[in-house]
Amino acid sequence: MRILVVDDDDLVRMVITAVLRNAGHDVESVQNGTEALAQVAETEFELILLDVQMPIMDGWSTIAALRGLGCRAPVVMMSGHATELDALAHGASAFISKPFDSARLIDVVSRWGAGTQGSAAS
Repeated sequence: MRILVVDDDDLVRMVITAVLRNAGHDVESVQNGTEALAQVAETEFELILLDVQMPIMDGWSTIAALRGLGCRAPVVMMSGHATELDALAHGASAFISKPFDSARLIDVVSRWGAGTQGSAAS
């Protein structure tokens, strides 16, 4: 599965990317919403993991822009500050609360990458 990870924290991006690649996924990562929009314009992703709090373009603005461009890929919002209700209200498919462990990440990716409907709060 082709996955885009969008997070301004270098360590978070590196860890998520490593976990997902070890699970057999094709993963690209970017630092903010502006970079995410550019990647989505060039590449089709089957799942997007999107941080809420980022400089330049936050997760809320990014998901609105993605949906405005017609991007239909499931978006899993990631945050230690927002809630599942916030994420779903902004058009996310699911929400994962930070911090999370690799097993939780793999579970969410497996369910949403397979097109499963339902929430993924933790």
